Amino acid sequence: MKYAIDIAIIPPKEVCDLCVEVNSKDPIQKFGEYNLPHITLGMGVIDEKDISRSIAILKEIAEKFHSLNLKITNDSHKPLQEKGEHYSFDIEITEKLRELQEEIMGKIPFAKEEATEEMHCTKFEEIERISTSWVNNYKEKAMGENLWPYISLRCRSVEGVNYPLKFKAERLALCHLGNLCICSEILGEVCLK
Repeated sequence: MKYAIDIAIIPPKEVCDLCVEVNSKDPIQKFGEYNLPHITLGMGVIDEKDISRSIAILKEIAEKFHSLNLKITNDSHKPLQEKGEHYSFDIEITEKLRELQEEIMGKIPFAKEEATEEMHCTKFEEIERISTSWVNNYKEKAMGENLWPYISLRCRSVEGVNYPLKFKAERLALCHLGNLCICSEILGEVCLK
């Protein structure tokens, strides 16, 4: 079996709580135990037999990086298929964030094949076709100069947030992707040193 996966920073509790609060006012898709706020640093397909090895590799990578000092700079919106526009918290790009992404995408044993809807976590909801496109185009559209770190808020408006918001990122997770590339299940997690 193969999995569509996301390797992501899971923000600290206070940032996750803010995301849940902002989302709750006008949600497109609510946060919950199967939809975690996150900052994607890698996407792809992994064979089930490579999950343990991938978590071990993430642990090795995490030992090279101290926790990251990150900053939410503002919110932005973009179209989300027929659901209309939705908002995200934009994260300032740092050299360490860029280096971490390069390590992840260079060392995790991603399969060569493209993601299919069946490779996503279907326990909670059906998978929309756009989900596979995001996974299959991640390297081309979200790496290097195209890096755009953000936390998707899955809501139609953002109010009352004072920017910038600084936080320390310590958790790095390998997640099974669900519909619209939410982090549905944490398959393994490590801490940056």
